[in-house]
Amino acid sequence: MKWVIEYLSQKIPNIDWEIDKSINTHEASFLLLDSSKAKSKLNWKPKWPLKTALDKTIEWYIAWEKNKKMSDVSISQIKSFNNLL
Repeated sequence: MKWVIEYLSQKIPNIDWEIDKSINTHEASFLLLDSSKAKSKLNWKPKWPLKTALDKTIEWYIAWEKNKKMSDVSISQIKSFNNLL
């Protein structure tokens, strides 16, 4: 989804994006994730909107780049998520 790259580029402007044109196995054919059954049978829905999940991923990545203690960052994010439950 193009908007995801555009969103990430706005949040992390110093990153250069490059399309990998080499021959690689495309993982999407292996992952085949489909949450529709969980939604219809279990009334499941994500707790975070996609933008929040992307923001948390960016936050984690930036902390990692700055050599922060990643267990603290991860625990903080888990606590933030658990507050929604």
